[in-house]
Amino acid sequence: MKRRIPAPDISIWTALCIIILCLAAAAYTYRYMYKATPDYSLSRIITAAQSGDASAFEEMTDGTAISGQLFDAMIQDTDTAEQPSFLLQLAWRPLKTQFTANTQTYLHCRITGDIDTPSFKKTEQDMDNRLRTFGFPIPMKGWHYVSSSFSRRIDDNTAEIDITFHQDLLNKNITGTVIMTRYDKNDWHITGITHADTFLKSLHSAYESELAAYNQPVRDKINRLVTLSRLSSQLVRSNDNKQTFLRLQYTPIIKGNPERIKDIQAAYTLQRSDDNTLLYYADVSIYPDSAETVRTSQFLLNPLIPSQYTLIGYTDLSATTASLSVTAIHFKDGTTWKLANALPET
Repeated sequence: MKRRIPAPDISIWTALCIIILCLAAAAYTYRYMYKATPDYSLSRIITAAQSGDASAFEEMTDGTAISGQLFDAMIQDTDTAEQPSFLLQLAWRPLKTQFTANTQTYLHCRITGDIDTPSFKKTEQDMDNRLRTFGFPIPMKGWHYVSSSFSRRIDDNTAEIDITFHQDLLNKNITGTVIMTRYDKNDWHITGITHADTFLKSLHSAYESELAAYNQPVRDKINRLVTLSRLSSQLVRSNDNKQTFLRLQYTPIIKGNPERIKDIQAAYTLQRSDDNTLLYYADVSIYPDSAETVRTSQFLLNPLIPSQYTLIGYTDLSATTASLSVTAIHFKDGTTWKLANALPET
């Protein structure tokens, strides 16, 4: 009796062929499609930064352009004109050159881990001081990569990707959008930031929110003792129209015993209503003998300061928003209640 050889199971062979074809397609997709995307190039840039490969990171990232964009956005935030004047741009140029160079040095040392040298510490301190000068008291350190979105193609050679970082001082995630530019078939580089001004404003807003929360306990104590009401602001011209003054009136109300208070410090701000651009800031001293009486303070506007020059050109202040808030109370016994100007760094 002959033994019958079982026929091969066609369904098994078919399944194996399908699996092999799928693996081949996946390998092809990874090698020839995904590796040609901006997403893959971004992953290489992030890996380079996290592994200490500064050369690869710098090759695929235009640090000079990015830091220059951020500098220009910070300058724009200090100038109320739509475009900074030529003379102002000329005056800022040496600082911009130094800022971009310091940024490159800082990032290189951070990536390589060479952060214990005196030169790095000086660069970090210079960068932090410069940021505070521009109204961004957020330190250079304490940024950590969290995640990134899928890329969005603008055209065949340009894409955008959202990148989220965690900032330790704020204890918040901050998202910005980078511009990726194709350099060859499989290579994309980070060449800029989309809407750098919007990114900085969101960063500044996050900082102000965190600072307000930090100051809230002291703010509550101050508000229970002193309030400033009926604030009004107006522009006043000299008889010959050569000088313009900003005049504010307000009424301080002190609850309890005003005799124990030595003086009160307050901060006055005037902002453009549509975009919150700061037009004027002044410190105001208030003494308890004038409690619950109308007080008047007046400031001469300087046409050489861009924001004040813009303010001089206003016919009235209907398009602005003013605020006057107590920042400190000094008592005769030496005690002081004071709001912090910056978040404490740990």
